[in-house]
Amino acid sequence: MPRGLVTLFVALEALFVVGIGIGLALVPLLLGWASVNHFQATPLDVWQLAVQVWALGHGVPLHVNLTGIQSIVPADLAVFDLTLALLGCALVTALLAVRAGRRIADTEDSPIVGGLLVACVATLVGLALWSGQSGAVNVEVVLGTVKIMIPFLIGLAYGWKPWRLFRNRNPVSELIPDDWRDVIVTAGRITVAAFLALVVIASFVLAYCIVVGFAAEISLYEAIHGEFFGGLVVTAAQLLALPTVIVWTMAWLIGPGFSLGLGTLVTPFSATIGAFPAIPLLGAIPTESVVVGWPILVVPVLVVALVAGGLSWGIVARAGYFDTTGWTDFIRVGVLCVVTALFSGVLFFVVGAFASGSAGPGRFVFVGVDPFDVAFAWAGIVLVGTLAGSAVRLIRPLPPEVARSVDTRTR
Repeated sequence: MPRGLVTLFVALEALFVVGIGIGLALVPLLLGWASVNHFQATPLDVWQLAVQVWALGHGVPLHVNLTGIQSIVPADLAVFDLTLALLGCALVTALLAVRAGRRIADTEDSPIVGGLLVACVATLVGLALWSGQSGAVNVEVVLGTVKIMIPFLIGLAYGWKPWRLFRNRNPVSELIPDDWRDVIVTAGRITVAAFLALVVIASFVLAYCIVVGFAAEISLYEAIHGEFFGGLVVTAAQLLALPTVIVWTMAWLIGPGFSLGLGTLVTPFSATIGAFPAIPLLGAIPTESVVVGWPILVVPVLVVALVAGGLSWGIVARAGYFDTTGWTDFIRVGVLCVVTALFSGVLFFVVGAFASGSAGPGRFVFVGVDPFDVAFAWAGIVLVGTLAGSAVRLIRPLPPEVARSVDTRTR
């Protein structure tokens, strides 16, 4: 492909990734600007707000200063930070990056194309964040570019799979024996599959809570007095926050729970909710039956055990059986459990760090989950579940033909 066409392809792909992300926030804001605001704000104000929402969706810190601006906020609460990510934006960025990665994988000189794409996206992200600065909100451009590029690079790597370029000269395959490499690969598969299974369960739990709390949610919509288009903007913002709320539900399922501000905590064992803003989605939080106790922890343990039972065969797939005559395979099962727990803890820590932060002044300086608590809780659950599932699947008598061969060698 000619270099001019490659450059054009990369530029359009980068513009598509950044433009779609900002557009998710810009379209509802334009509707609100026309219907609720009655065109009183300038188009630049709407664009800056859309960029700020998009940046916040990736966990980019927003430094808000309402001093000197006519508002009902008291002077001591006029300066605060917003760091709680609306993970819907980050999810969209990652999915668009997966699409771009798959397109890159089909091109010639994919390393050059991939490098150009990363550079173009980073440049456009930096320019967009710079344009989102306003008198009341300061966006950290450098840190924001890094944070937005994290989900993009993860999605790009998943779609592109650049490690395939080094398949014939991969030094890792020479340093790690095949049997132990199978343990690491299987641990990674169990980590991802167990996490996604927990996401599915949390999604069903959240959907159930939304249906049950329908009356409270409607009351909160009425309290906003935003009319039709105002309610539409609020709904769009809640959709962007939905992945974050799913992470909170996952944290509740595994024990540590989540917080809606200082002095509040919602876990399966206790619930201190307190007053919360008029956000309709928060009406899904049960106020009476939220405490279910320790039995809820059986669900994630059982899910991990089922996942491990289905995938743990990968560590003995080369031999075709689990060798009970020695300690090697038993040690490999133990290493599999420990490595899977370590991978799972790190994964939940990263996700939990994005799903927690400051949501406003006062007691809302911290909202979300404690990354360390959820990481340790999930690692422990995965350790127990992987041990149970892999033991049930793998530890069994040798096949008759193998047993006879071993018996013959030991005589």
